[in-house]
Amino acid sequence: MADPVEEFDLLVVGGGKAGKTLAMDWARSGKRVAMVERGMIGGTCINVACIPTKALVASARAMRTFARARQLGFVTENPEAIAELLRTHKTGVVEGMVTINHKQFVDSGMDFILGEARFTAERTVAVTLNSGGTRRLRGAEAVVNTGTTPLLPDIPGLADARVLTSETLLHLERLPEHLIVTIAAQPPFPYSLHSVTISVSDLDASIQWWNRVFGLTLLAKSRFDAIGADVAFLEGPGFRLELLQPADGVRIPELTAEPPAHIRPIGNKALVFRVEDLAGVTRTFRDLGVTTVWEQMDLGDGSISTAIRDNDGNLINVFQQGASPIG
Repeated sequence: MADPVEEFDLLVVGGGKAGKTLAMDWARSGKRVAMVERGMIGGTCINVACIPTKALVASARAMRTFARARQLGFVTENPEAIAELLRTHKTGVVEGMVTINHKQFVDSGMDFILGEARFTAERTVAVTLNSGGTRRLRGAEAVVNTGTTPLLPDIPGLADARVLTSETLLHLERLPEHLIVTIAAQPPFPYSLHSVTISVSDLDASIQWWNRVFGLTLLAKSRFDAIGADVAFLEGPGFRLELLQPADGVRIPELTAEPPAHIRPIGNKALVFRVEDLAGVTRTFRDLGVTTVWEQMDLGDGSISTAIRDNDGNLINVFQQGASPIG
């Protein structure tokens, strides 16, 4: 006999950043929520991306400080990086974050399910539970948030070269003497986001603007009754952007003041993107008819910046590190 179908207000398949946040917010507001995760509690960021890599970056920065110890006024005895200890540090940070996330899931009131989901009908999944057995779930709303895996670009010979990916690199048993890094960029141009959430006055207009200018695609739209806002999740190369349209939104002139006056109020200042070819990106902005606040400004540290505003006046800073202004 088939398992009965369990009904939920929201069904989330995959417990990554966007999905887990949406699931917890809905559950805390009293909605009946089910979230199914294959096993990577907290998602890609916590387990195999942002958190473990930043833990190793922290170790590298500490080693750099040790290298300058005498210059800084103290002496250390032959500091050494040991792969096993680095892995222990990284694993401890990840496990701590996983534990925190699991507790947050449970405390939110959602039905958190460890298993593998397969869609069998509209908004309906069959789940093979990690603990054994099956369940059938259906959501009035369904969100797919299944995360990412490294993708090897189609470069001749690469598949046979035993290359490391961003995931396998985290499990090295010894530190390599040499390393060659190859990055496969996605259109419209390679960049990375340093901030993730902004409030807007017109959600649909903002979705169209971000698609036109930066090529972001819409993942999902929903309503956060708990905070009185409509929300859209958009995805770009390596990041996701959350747009919030509050019912009682208020524009604060100081936050959209012309630079440098915009830096005086305490709080968020801008979305920041890093690119490799700022001159080309600036030309793309011109071709799209995007108004620039400044173009290829020398920031004084070897970097240059072009700034634009979205259709709500939010400042977006696009910079290239270690470059000189181009006339």
